[in-house]
Amino acid sequence: MIKGDTLSILQADAAELVELCAAGDVEEAQHVASLIHADLGAKLVRYTEALEAHGISRPF
Repeated sequence: MIKGDTLSILQADAAELVELCAAGDVEEAQHVASLIHADLGAKLVRYTEALEAHGISRPF
């Protein structure tokens, strides 16, 4: 389960990325995209570790 505040932050980050792309600021857009990617990667690691800790197979 993803918390509401986390979801809100991800949405705001994605909105910023869209704005940067629309403005043509590729360098900053790449930076924001890499931050989003790293954040989602960390969340996925925590998720899979929690599944493994409870003996639940990954659904992907």
